[in-house]
Amino acid sequence: MDTLLGGVITDTIGFRGIFGFTFVLKVIAVAVIAAWVPDSTRTGTRMDWKGAAVICLALLGLNAWLKPGPTAGWFAPWLMACLAAGWCCWWRSG
Repeated sequence: MDTLLGGVITDTIGFRGIFGFTFVLKVIAVAVIAAWVPDSTRTGTRMDWKGAAVICLALLGLNAWLKPGPTAGWFAPWLMACLAAGWCCWWRSG
């Protein structure tokens, strides 16, 4: 549907109309969220920075394996080390 709507907007208004349309949708979304989503209350708990760091490392290891994998070879030793490091971080977080 978005491809069809984008084509119609481009044909009638021009390509800048797509940016205007998405801006209007974002303004509507912010208004709906502000009206219907209740404020969160503090529960007295603190941010788990250690857990966030572990999850970031796990995602970094997975991304470091996926990004150069097709060109460098999926089973290159340094890529496998990135995958193993990411998997170990993920395993320890669970």
